[in-house]
Amino acid sequence: MLIKKFVKSLPITYELVRKSIYKKKAYKLDSSLTKSKDILETLLKDGIAVIPSYYDTETVDNIVNDLYPSMEQLSKVEKDAVRVLDGQFRLDNADLKNKYAKDFFDDQDIYDIAKAYVSKDVKSEFRIADYSNKIGAFGRSDSWHFDDIIHRFKAFLYLSDVDERNAPFIYLVGSHKDEAWRYPQEHIYWQHDLDGSLNCFHPHQVERLKTKFGFKEKIFTGKKGDVILVDTKGLHRRGALHEGERLILVNYFEV
Repeated sequence: MLIKKFVKSLPITYELVRKSIYKKKAYKLDSSLTKSKDILETLLKDGIAVIPSYYDTETVDNIVNDLYPSMEQLSKVEKDAVRVLDGQFRLDNADLKNKYAKDFFDDQDIYDIAKAYVSKDVKSEFRIADYSNKIGAFGRSDSWHFDDIIHRFKAFLYLSDVDERNAPFIYLVGSHKDEAWRYPQEHIYWQHDLDGSLNCFHPHQVERLKTKFGFKEKIFTGKKGDVILVDTKGLHRRGALHEGERLILVNYFEV
């Protein structure tokens, strides 16, 4: 820990740090690793891609019926929940707690896209069920943010219909690319972040990025069974929950 603190105190530019991290993790795009070339192209261009109706209603209902009691219990017993923010609960290792969800987390086609986009060595690191049920709650996930300085790729599965009032996923299309505007905030996050808040951007900063670089804010409503694939280096946030609830599965891919 002392060594890590000392290294972080050195007068070294973040760009060199980033290059070192990326080289060590051997990130490499390889389109030969997936048959879904069109999805890969969309990810490269926009940072996000949607696969509508990837799972049928029966499959999703089986996941929900098996998972919902556990998530409802988490929302009532806070000490058993990974509480990320008010009204949002996360169940770790969801594949071990739900036999139907495991098929999503082990999906080979999604895994192949992750390997092609990130690295052949990418792994499914976290397998989470995410439940939101508190109307009007606000927390860090609702602020514009990037996940980390590393190359993280996520797959979301909507387990219910999601419109603009049900906490939809919101993404700043095009903001995933490795460009200099992001380095100052990433450097601050790398040096000083202790509570997961220094990866956030204020609304006025996001508006400037839209104006300067032409990034487009897009709200990803969808139907249950839709899958969203996303590069979470891009700025994103959770929309507000105005009514109902939202239940999703999230697969985190990292090297």
